[in-house]
Amino acid sequence: MLKVFQKYADHLGITGSFICLIHCLVTAGISLMSVGMSHLHSHGDFDHLGFWGWVDLSTVFISILAVWASTRHNHNKSVQFSLWTFLAIFVTVVMLRLFHVHNPVLDILGYLGSLGLIFSHFFNIYICRKEEAAVCEVRG
Repeated sequence: MLKVFQKYADHLGITGSFICLIHCLVTAGISLMSVGMSHLHSHGDFDHLGFWGWVDLSTVFISILAVWASTRHNHNKSVQFSLWTFLAIFVTVVMLRLFHVHNPVLDILGYLGSLGLIFSHFFNIYICRKEEAAVCEVRG
């Protein structure tokens, strides 16, 4: 079971990051549309402790598991650095947003973190297929 998870960790990471990116873009669009209607609500933002908070936390959890599994037996330092750096950016932005810290720069960093994770996982798949025996021990 762990070996299967290890083999498809990059695919899971790409999927999780892509879902997060779509979620962030859609909720940002909804937030912008709701600014004009904020007088109808007691607060103009989503309740991040409700449904959207669980969506955010689940994407963080999936991303952490995927990066851990992807880098566990990977000996390519650039892939490891890239995945962990983009994960740190992504997790930091999501956690700050959960504590209602909102800033357009954080939004851009969140998008960059998601995109960076997606491209890093794709690069890791490429590297593991190209140099399977030398770089990624558990890819069989």
